[in-house]
Amino acid sequence: YKQLLFNTLLKKTQEEKNTEPIEILNKWSALAYIDRFPLEVATLNKTISFLNKSGNTKEAYEALINAKKWRPESAEIQKLYILQCFKIHMLPYAKDGLAQLKTTNLAEYNSFLPVYQAQMALVEKANEGFE
Repeated sequence: YKQLLFNTLLKKTQEEKNTEPIEILNKWSALAYIDRFPLEVATLNKTISFLNKSGNTKEAYEALINAKKWRPESAEIQKLYILQCFKIHMLPYAKDGLAQLKTTNLAEYNSFLPVYQAQMALVEKANEGFE
């Protein structure tokens, strides 16, 4: 059942690939579109960016959780998830996400590690003022 659903979603995603995500976001809620097509990473990235800019960081996080369920092996989705965790101050989840990335794709982990460390440095610098 999951394989059939996966193939159906993948086909629909490929059919919708040429449609501009912002155009669709104006017609539907951001979240409704991403729930319908959670497999296209470029669309997911644009949607997450749109949701974050409009202050809907929780919806962006939930969309990434949904996408991770369907594509747990996707390094790109995992990296988006980690960055979203930083954005909503869920640092333990970002750390867990990095560990998962290391387990599933060592090459992507190694290339993403400097980005992760830079984000962590920003968090630590921001927290210095509160000590």
